[in-house]
Amino acid sequence: MKLMTPGPQRWTMRESARGVEFSFPPQRRWFIVAFLLVWLGGWTFGEISVIRALLAPSVEGIWYEKIFLLVWLSGWTFGGGIALYAVLWIILGVERVTVGRGILAVKRDLLGFGRKRGYRLDQISNLRVENMTYNPSNPKTAMAFWGMGGPVAFDFGSDTVHFGAGLTEVDANKVVAQISART
Repeated sequence: MKLMTPGPQRWTMRESARGVEFSFPPQRRWFIVAFLLVWLGGWTFGEISVIRALLAPSVEGIWYEKIFLLVWLSGWTFGGGIALYAVLWIILGVERVTVGRGILAVKRDLLGFGRKRGYRLDQISNLRVENMTYNPSNPKTAMAFWGMGGPVAFDFGSDTVHFGAGLTEVDANKVVAQISART
């Protein structure tokens, strides 16, 4: 019989002058990273091919093809940017949640960059753990698959805010208990 040991905790907590800060790395899904990097290689080939076509001398009377390629290139570049962001987020991202001074702040931090959203604690209700079983037709669980959103949730007005995508249900319950003790 093999004696099992518990896995490591996937989050950290530290006290600071601003309050308590929780850090949650997204799940490091290496297969997705490898797949997206290969996919981005093909994507880049398409990007370069279209840029060459745009820079090539134009045949008279076919100006509308250049406009089509320019519009197509814009969408193509946007899609590639999203895929590149997903790779960088999975490898280098960390979600930071700070509770203090009457505010719960959530920031998805990627190399020091990211938008921070603050929520007044007196306007937050029903802090809880929600089941995040993956369902591609549910935007909440689909975002958690990519390392955003998560099982920790609270109601804020008519919205529900999710965070802690890399957390297991056990860890999410511990985080909820720690936050509840400070509110």
